[in-house]
Amino acid sequence: MKVDRRVTFLLRRIEHDVDREQAILEIVKVLKEKQYAFKDICTVIEKDIIYKIKVLNTIGIGCFLNDEYDSVIPFLEVALRYSPTDPDTIYNIGYVLTKIGLYEEAFGFLNQVHCLDEGVLKLKQQIKAKIINLSPIE
Repeated sequence: MKVDRRVTFLLRRIEHDVDREQAILEIVKVLKEKQYAFKDICTVIEKDIIYKIKVLNTIGIGCFLNDEYDSVIPFLEVALRYSPTDPDTIYNIGYVLTKIGLYEEAFGFLNQVHCLDEGVLKLKQQIKAKIINLSPIE
């Protein structure tokens, strides 16, 4: 499917922090209404966006905050492919997994990635405490 210029325009607004929140809402809307697919948005990001990781993270979290859950992890995974050590992406994936109750998966993911970012380390501690509290007492 060919993506119209409007999507490119919205993605560039996100990239350059121009009416970012409104642009995020419009991107989420086209995804929810199935006007464009995840891969269509990624194609535009690949071809037309300079700060790909920033835009992918922003859209992923925007989808999470606006109940478009099917798109959250895929956008964050693409960001992770561009930069496997990006602390924002690592944190965002761990955070989303935690918020949907996948504590073990979040902790496992964060343990696989060697990231010394303070936010990531704090999130790991919070998840570990949550896992310990959920464990049955023997």
